[in-house]
Amino acid sequence: MDPNLWMQMLELGEDLADAVAEDTDEIEEVASNLYALLRPLI
Repeated sequence: MDPNLWMQMLELGEDLADAVAEDTDEIEEVASNLYALLRPLI
């Protein structure tokens, strides 16, 4: 798998964890971005 893709997934995962921990409105947006990144792999 492309190492750049792994970095993007890690960054989005960290963003999602931060959004969940802070209970912000960004949760849905970050989760959607992560899903869009992973969708082609499914």
